[in-house]
Amino acid sequence: MSRQAIRKTKGAGIVEGVVGLVVLTISTVLAVLLLLNAGGAAYDKEKISLVADQAACYAISLPSDATRQPLVAAMVNQLLSSMGISNNAIVDVQDVTAGGQAAVQVSVTTSCSTLLTGRFASVMPSQIQMSDSTVVVRNAWYNGYMIEYLPSGQKLNQPLINATGALPADALPAYNISLVGMYKVR
Repeated sequence: MSRQAIRKTKGAGIVEGVVGLVVLTISTVLAVLLLLNAGGAAYDKEKISLVADQAACYAISLPSDATRQPLVAAMVNQLLSSMGISNNAIVDVQDVTAGGQAAVQVSVTTSCSTLLTGRFASVMPSQIQMSDSTVVVRNAWYNGYMIEYLPSGQKLNQPLINATGALPADALPAYNISLVGMYKVR
């Protein structure tokens, strides 16, 4: 092999090595960005799940009328905003049944930003859309509220468990409250 052929081969090897190193570096940077975005997305998903849970607990305490949807949506957007997520969430509140019990389902859908800007949108999106849905069952024992007027003129609101006076078979302690005092029933 001539000296000039050896020189061309060595130059091609250097170019091939540099190209391989550049490809490896770009791939490593993209893999790290993907890993960071996956971690950030999992963290944001946990936040959205918590907000959906809180919203469902709030929605179960509201009456099933036209005012419930905007109240729950306002609370969801306020919570998301305080957690650093965009507060333009789509909130859906529905009455459902779960196991034969009345329940409320709240679905929250919002977009979360990633670490990349719009210039790299061909590689990785700058925003991803996430949603979560939670169902909360109405308390099976409470079927109303009782207002008790005390001799001092104060009012005491208590959940009305059963108008017949029978205690539920849940083994929880029960107390009787009267003017004389309070004593344990079971």
